[in-house]
Amino acid sequence: MGHDVFRPKTAVRDEKRQAKEAVGGSFCKSVAEPVTNSDSSAKRKHNIHHASGLIDLMMALPKGSQMDTSALRAQLQGRNPKRVIVIELATAKTSGRPVGEVVVIDQGEGMSRTTLHDALEDIGGNKLHLSGGIVGRNLFGRGLSDVMRAHSEAIISTYDGKQLTIARGEWRKGKEGWTIEMDYVDSPSKSAFRETPLHPGDSGTAVRFVIADRKRCHIPDPPDVAYRLANFYMLRLIASDPNVELVLRQR
Repeated sequence: MGHDVFRPKTAVRDEKRQAKEAVGGSFCKSVAEPVTNSDSSAKRKHNIHHASGLIDLMMALPKGSQMDTSALRAQLQGRNPKRVIVIELATAKTSGRPVGEVVVIDQGEGMSRTTLHDALEDIGGNKLHLSGGIVGRNLFGRGLSDVMRAHSEAIISTYDGKQLTIARGEWRKGKEGWTIEMDYVDSPSKSAFRETPLHPGDSGTAVRFVIADRKRCHIPDPPDVAYRLANFYMLRLIASDPNVELVLRQR
């Protein structure tokens, strides 16, 4: 097993403030950032166009026609492979997990140690090469970095089919600032996956963090979580894609 420690390029005071203000104060945005990454990763894995096609169908309707989005979505059903993204949220003290823990698990392409390092090492840098050349995704890893830095106990587990990598981020005192420790193993055995939410042998990524300051980042009441996420602007198109299954598990 290999081990790596690095400090991403960042102005500590400014970047910590920006991450906490932009992401750290919004539950929905904190969840949406890794979910949108998961959706993009699955599309790259299956070589699917980034747009689901729903907007194209809507724009093709003749003027004055009634828009039945359920009928339009039915036309897209089965056009692309089914993709599952799981969101686990701990809100009950009896759950056995830290209250405020969020875990987003996908079955996307996963990342190697090098890819994950490059995604997190230069915060806000141009990462067009990591996003498969997709225009508009040149800040690959920025949202993930923001979520990790805005909350507590951040852990990323990822497997690209060849290498299992586990990265942990923390704010360290003094001049060290934001620091990431990374462990990785080639051709991992099934036992290597036990400490991760991933399924042995299946590529994918799991992003885990704990919303510790719940006054600043309010978690909706349990009955309202699904509604709030489904209607959040960053997740509407993903939630409306009939070939994507967003699974919310609340504890």
